[in-house]
Amino acid sequence: MERLSGNMSQFDGLIDKNEIVIKNVRLQSNAGWYMGTVEFYNFEEMDFYSRDSMYVPSEEMVKKLYPESISVEEAFHRIKHDRLLKRKMEKKLGR
Repeated sequence: MERLSGNMSQFDGLIDKNEIVIKNVRLQSNAGWYMGTVEFYNFEEMDFYSRDSMYVPSEEMVKKLYPESISVEEAFHRIKHDRLLKRKMEKKLGR
């Protein structure tokens, strides 16, 4: 399978400084698995932001094609434990 070159994200370079997004997250949809970007609204809620790769049949294939990718669980861990991301989220939430 051929790896895509370049970024497929329609939002590349357009992320607002107040948005809290994490790139390179392995995600699943009805069409298959892909690497994408997610936006966090708080420490417990996130949503799809953009699809940054082609669809593939399995999460394992995404891991193989994009070894820098992380799981959704890892993205939640980062938002809760990465000092800078946590501080940015707390500021967004007015804490």
